[in-house]
Amino acid sequence: NQVELWESMLAVMKVGGNAMLEQVALRIGFFTYAAIIGHMGKVPYAAHTIAMQFLNISFSFGDGIGIAATSLVGQMMGRQRPDLSVVYGKCAQRMALVVSLALAIGIAIFRHPLSSMFLSGEDADKAAVLALAANVMFMVALFQPFQTSSVVISGCLRGAGDNLYVAAVMMICVTGIRPLLSALAVYGLHLNLVAAWGASLIDMAVRLTLVYIRFSGGKWHDIKV
Repeated sequence: NQVELWESMLAVMKVGGNAMLEQVALRIGFFTYAAIIGHMGKVPYAAHTIAMQFLNISFSFGDGIGIAATSLVGQMMGRQRPDLSVVYGKCAQRMALVVSLALAIGIAIFRHPLSSMFLSGEDADKAAVLALAANVMFMVALFQPFQTSSVVISGCLRGAGDNLYVAAVMMICVTGIRPLLSALAVYGLHLNLVAAWGASLIDMAVRLTLVYIRFSGGKWHDIKV
């Protein structure tokens, strides 16, 4: 019993440790990115904050599908049916694509009224913030297919026990690529907020590519929880 208990504790620590590493990498990357945007000034940071609210809301859709994918893929792997786990993963991925396209269209069409929800008539910089936020909302719309698919495929890999790979991808992309490219755009090239968001889009595209390569490899028989 003691041996089984220790084995169970080690398994929990292994999965939990990888998840903790992933979350730490995310928070550091987001913190650094926000600090870089903050140095651009009041108007860009206000527009950035508005756009981030809708990016976070849209993330919830992909996160829900991703949690379902993690659960179902994990169940099938536990039943020694990696073939069904791949089926569930692909179904979740297709659902994510449909949802993300609907979100992208809605955000692109209603970007002005959505952005204006955070501004009042008394704001001195209202026009400037609204114009910039509406432009950044286009980037939020472009984010949708990349973000939602990346979240769902990462969920599939977690369900298959591939937590360490997902954590490594987050460290490379969110803690590395995003801050470096954003700093280059803001400090090196002196570009605007849309360019800084473009750096985030590159990070998201690389992240999706890396997890998709792992997912489409199909070697889930070799993944150990």
